[in-house]
Amino acid sequence: MDLRVRKTKKAIKEAFLYLRNNNALEKIKVKDICEISMINKTTFYKHYEDVYALSNELEKQAISQVMDAFVTKNEIFNNPVLFLKGLPDALNTNREILYRLFHDNFDKLFVFLEKEIKQCYIVSEMTEQEYILLTFAIGGALHTMRILKFERNCDDDLLAGRIAEIMEKIRET
Repeated sequence: MDLRVRKTKKAIKEAFLYLRNNNALEKIKVKDICEISMINKTTFYKHYEDVYALSNELEKQAISQVMDAFVTKNEIFNNPVLFLKGLPDALNTNREILYRLFHDNFDKLFVFLEKEIKQCYIVSEMTEQEYILLTFAIGGALHTMRILKFERNCDDDLLAGRIAEIMEKIRET
C-alpha cells in the first residue's frame, strides 16, 4: 500500500477513534472526521463507504487483536481455569481500543467474541450434542464473565474457579 494511503487511512482512523471515545456511532459525521484528519470528503469516500464501514473495519481489527492476545482460547474444555483467566488478560491488553469502540454497547463486543471463539472449536464432524455443549460453554462463560467481572468486579481467580467447576460437572454428564 502506498505510504500516502497508509497515512491518510491512519489519520481517518485516529480521527474516528477520537470522536468515538465520547460519542455514539450514530452521532459521528464524515464531515467531523474529515475536519479532524484534514482531508476532504472525497478522500474519505475513496477509502470507506460510510462511518459504519469504518467502524466495522476497526471493530474487526480489535476483535482480531483480542483473539491474538487470547492465547488460551483453545482450553475451554481441557483447562477451563486457564481459558477463563486468559480472557480478561486478552481484553485488558486491548482495553483502550475496545472501550472506544464498544463503550456504549459491550453486548456487541461479547457477541463478536463468542462467534470468534466458537470458530476455534467447530469441526465438520461435530455432533449436534457437541455443538450445543460448545455453544452453552462459550456463551455461558462469556456471559458470566461479562456480568461478574466487568459489571461487578468479581475476583478473577474465584470467578475462573467456580465457572470451571460448573463446566466440569456439565462435561461429565
